Amino acid sequence: MTDLRIQPKEKAKQLVNKIYQPMGHLGCSKSSDEMWYWAKERVKEQLKELIEEIPMYQGELNPKWKYWNDVIGELNEMQ
Repeated sequence: MTDLRIQPKEKAKQLVNKIYQPMGHLGCSKSSDEMWYWAKERVKEQLKELIEEIPMYQGELNPKWKYWNDVIGELNEMQ
């Protein structure tokens, strides 16, 4: 279940870290910046697929749809 109380910026960091951190433990031969970028792009791909499954409107703008779009926006701004 989506916790809409977590700010989109924090959720974006949380999701990227779930992919990024294990890469360091696996001894990837890429730089930290490259691994961070790769993890961020994977999260964006997954969220775009998720958003396709959520109806945009349910009488009014669906808050879950908006939330995940806001998370993608934060990912796009994240360094």
